[in-house]
Amino acid sequence: MSALQQEALVGLSQVQIPFGTHACLLYDDEAERQQMIAEFIKEGVEAGERVGYFTDAMTPEQGRTMFTQMGVMGGSVHHDAFHFIDTNQICRGYGSFEPNEFIDRLYAFCSSATKRGYLGARICGEMSWSLKSVDGRNRLINYEAEVSNVIESSPASAICQYDFRLFGTKMIADVIRVHPVIIINGMIIQNPFYVDPDEFVEQA
Repeated sequence: MSALQQEALVGLSQVQIPFGTHACLLYDDEAERQQMIAEFIKEGVEAGERVGYFTDAMTPEQGRTMFTQMGVMGGSVHHDAFHFIDTNQICRGYGSFEPNEFIDRLYAFCSSATKRGYLGARICGEMSWSLKSVDGRNRLINYEAEVSNVIESSPASAICQYDFRLFGTKMIADVIRVHPVIIINGMIIQNPFYVDPDEFVEQA
């Protein structure tokens, strides 16, 4: 079985997300978010995947502490298997959002996972950083469409995290259009409103 045929498992729902899937988690309950993401990450680490976590609401240090307390990180997990990426640094203090910088980082992480001996990559991203920059708001959806292209061509799966309490209805509607899979209330849904990334960029 090839890496692209391997499957990642989201524990709360016991529904499989295959490599190549770009999903978004829509939530308004922090405890539920933490549990869902912790199980998604833990199963990836146990399966031999390399995890990349894009932080914003918490710092990388806070993330390490939280996931250690939740049993995701421990002495048996090699530090290279769980990598934190600080979006603050990429956005240069939230003064500028350069989608290509994010895409380049994402592509490099995904493509390097198998070279390092991992089965593939598992990506999680807190998306609240986009609200801190006008550039982020205006360019986020096109960026997400490009993320789908990277994930679909890689032995990787990804979950972008969107807090209902922070993002407006219109933004959430646009976010849904560029994610083929939606996770909400513990359920994983194949998105009937999904628009192919290339088609979406042409329409934008």
